Amino acid sequence: MCARGPFQPHALGNGAVGMSNQYGWLGLKGKNPWNGKENQITICLNELARERLNYILESKHLGHLSRLISDDKPVSIHEYFASLIHEQWFKHRKYEKDAQRRLRLKAKQKQWSEMRVEKLAEFKKQKKQTTSVYLISDPSTGHTKIGISKDVENRFRALKAANPSISLIFYHVAEFKAEQELHKIFKEQNIFGEWFKLNESQIETAKWILLNLCDPISGKFNRDGLYEWILKNNPFKNNTIGDMSDRLVVIQ
Repeated sequence: MCARGPFQPHALGNGAVGMSNQYGWLGLKGKNPWNGKENQITICLNELARERLNYILESKHLGHLSRLISDDKPVSIHEYFASLIHEQWFKHRKYEKDAQRRLRLKAKQKQWSEMRVEKLAEFKKQKKQTTSVYLISDPSTGHTKIGISKDVENRFRALKAANPSISLIFYHVAEFKAEQELHKIFKEQNIFGEWFKLNESQIETAKWILLNLCDPISGKFNRDGLYEWILKNNPFKNNTIGDMSDRLVVIQ
């Protein structure tokens, strides 16, 4: 390697390639493929030359270089080196782009993972705060309990310990207003407390109201939807619109 540094054009040949065109030894005929970033390219080429020197001398390229030298074709040697370094340069750029792409993907995956954890924590927190209205049947009496709890299954186990014949037939996320409105709708069927004498049709009606008028996440009750349903279905038969309106008074 001469004192001028690696891959100086007039250090490789016998003067066949001069310095009038600094990119001529690359076989690019005056074109600068790197848009004027000469300092960066020079550094990169020097680094690549040092890294690949042993590889070139110890690999399959040795035979080709020997043939070129024996044929005394310095221009061809320059072209060979130019094409080799040009190829390695773009391989290096491709590696950098792939690495950057992997880093961006990793960052995205981390962001998605954090969002998923936050959503799950929010859902669990919301689930703890929400309540559910439940229907419990007692076959021994034919009565149905319409109640509300934050933990329906735990509440059911406590009730079943006192009365083994009961069964949990339905529950749905719903706020306290939903339970109040069901108690008003089935006021005439009330036996005592939260227990009602309901037939199969009335139980299905209670299920429909909970499924269709309560938000499945927050449990918010759609009272306007209930009023529309009452006007359309009139479950109170002989009652007037005024009687039905009285049953829809919101207790603050």
